[in-house]
Amino acid sequence: MSGLENFTVSSLFQVNNRSWDVEVVRDLSSPKDAAIILGIPLNSSGGADSWYWVAEKNGFYSVRSAYNLLQSLRHSSDNSGSNEIWKKLWSLEVPPKAKDLVWRAVLVENTCPLCGVFAKTEWHILVSCNFTWSCWEYAGLAAASRDSSSLRSWLVDTFRLVNGESLGRVVMLCWAIWSARNDLLWKQRVRSVKDVVTFSDSSVDQWLKAQGKDIPLLSPLKDGDGSELWVKSFSGIKLNVDAAIFDHSSKHGFGCVVRNSNGELVAAFAGVKHGKVSPDLAEIMGIREALSWLKNHAYKQAIVETDNLVYAEAICSAERSV
Repeated sequence: MSGLENFTVSSLFQVNNRSWDVEVVRDLSSPKDAAIILGIPLNSSGGADSWYWVAEKNGFYSVRSAYNLLQSLRHSSDNSGSNEIWKKLWSLEVPPKAKDLVWRAVLVENTCPLCGVFAKTEWHILVSCNFTWSCWEYAGLAAASRDSSSLRSWLVDTFRLVNGESLGRVVMLCWAIWSARNDLLWKQRVRSVKDVVTFSDSSVDQWLKAQGKDIPLLSPLKDGDGSELWVKSFSGIKLNVDAAIFDHSSKHGFGCVVRNSNGELVAAFAGVKHGKVSPDLAEIMGIREALSWLKNHAYKQAIVETDNLVYAEAICSAERSV
């Protein structure tokens, strides 16, 4: 920006205060950029910077989060229909192992054991193989064309043409076909088209039936196990904190209620801040405000209660990112 070459980020702070100068940020930035800048939390203590892994909520690196990040980057150019199938997939009432198979769709052999044809992709194993396609036709689920270029594109078309319970049966049949492939490859057990479809239908039916059972609790509910809306502390005070997002005005807020061991109100405070932030970030900033209040009051015992498990564990953990 012309004329601001020698300015630093701290030039956007309030004088003698490590917080954004809202008017300055808005004067120098577009409304969209200003909302993003104002949503960046600042370290009020001025401590040293530390590493934070952006793909994991707790800030620590994990192989799972790296895999998910690579997958999202790999498919970032996909159309909205392609992304929509994953939302539908995870919401289906079928065994998790079936959803996991369709999600991963990992091929380890180059030759299809079902038809003996050279197969380079999971698309052939699960859809275009002659034996496999016969399974789809027998099950009445061959809604999309067999001429699709990949498993992903075929799933997009199928999820658009098939609705309701049939979507779950599509995913379950993929798993049954993969199971038949493994039985033939590792156990030399041959299954017919009818066997595969029957196995798929019975598996999903049995799983759905099991989910509907009323399983009794192994032990009765006790005080403090989360069954109550609020449980008073045994001593000291308890701070309950929550956050809210106001998208229309690019603001976020927090609220905190403080009660003693008798459940009596000690204090209540709330605040609204400028900036567009994620719900998780709004939660942690609300927790920070609660801890700041606690720091300024002479209470020796206190419990800070939030509904965000990830950040509660992160605060209590002594682990630091490297």
